Amino acid sequence: MTTFVAPEVADVLALHPYLSDPEIRARTIRDQLARQAKTVFEAHGLGDPRVRMQLGSWWPGAVGSSSDALLDATLMLDDARLTLAREYGFGDW
Repeated sequence: MTTFVAPEVADVLALHPYLSDPEIRARTIRDQLARQAKTVFEAHGLGDPRVRMQLGSWWPGAVGSSSDALLDATLMLDDARLTLAREYGFGDW
């Protein structure tokens, strides 16, 4: 059986391959989210288009921005942290 994975979701999975590692799941949720936020921040700095789904969906600074504009936006580490916090249902970091 083949399972469909939307390209945008596949990008997120590819950006965070360590999420399937049992070591990361043994860490606190805060440590897990901090690792993901750092990955998003660094990938954005490198212009990696795989960050567009997470930023476009959860970063307040993305409101009204096109996918391409997200890569040109100024993103601080705190923005990446807020993005991950919101993705996981937290109001802030």
